[in-house]
Amino acid sequence: MQKWMGQQLRLVKRQEAGGFSNPTERKQLYLKKLGLENKADEIEQKKQRPPWHLPHIVAGDKFIGNIQHPGLFRGEQLDLKFTATSDSEAQIFSKRGDIDDIVTFNQDYPIAYESGEQKDQDMTAYAFHKFNEQWRDFKQPMPKEEDCQHMSLPMLQQFFKQVATVEGFPSEGEFAENCADASKGMTREEFLKYLRAESPDYLEKGFKGIFTGRRIQFTDGKLAFDGDFQTIGDNLIYGFVTLGGEPGGTFSLELVKKKKED
Repeated sequence: MQKWMGQQLRLVKRQEAGGFSNPTERKQLYLKKLGLENKADEIEQKKQRPPWHLPHIVAGDKFIGNIQHPGLFRGEQLDLKFTATSDSEAQIFSKRGDIDDIVTFNQDYPIAYESGEQKDQDMTAYAFHKFNEQWRDFKQPMPKEEDCQHMSLPMLQQFFKQVATVEGFPSEGEFAENCADASKGMTREEFLKYLRAESPDYLEKGFKGIFTGRRIQFTDGKLAFDGDFQTIGDNLIYGFVTLGGEPGGTFSLELVKKKKED
């Protein structure tokens, strides 16, 4: 898994440098050259569909995959099952690893796919968590939802630094003019109003500058998993594992698709 992730990182760097073209686009061109336009169109439609993970993870979802860690059976690859029993708990099971535990899990809220009010609200919620002093300080506990209802001036300036590559914007005076109580910070409603005054779709256009993907974390107190919902490939979660605080492990999970009812 570590070797695979290293290869992916190198590939991303090469693509950013213009070394390689997009593999999906190459496949589409190849299919068209073979006269298989329908297959190429299927790939294009797949690119345009909502991410697979938006309705997950919920109670009843089942994933299968594997886990590896130097502290588990000499680092051998072990089977792994993950079954969600609620929106915050799941059972993990490994026959070879002799694991049968209940874990608690946290996952990022999904971002609505279609443009509109719901997507704006989802992106705003994401921004207010990411640009939160407590969230960014790893020495402090994770902030609760009620702690992420305001954004301070330094955090708003950091937002614009990432989205628009500008320093020190907005000014303290402008910030105060657009807040009912600048000492508490800008509310989510004030934030959206402020951005929409510049452009109705400002947040959506700039969101790629702050979005780092959707994550999931789960632990049984000894094993701790930190993974990402993958956008390359369907139904996949990849991530890292620590055992008793010791890093060095990896895991992968694939959603078990439910059979369609007749």
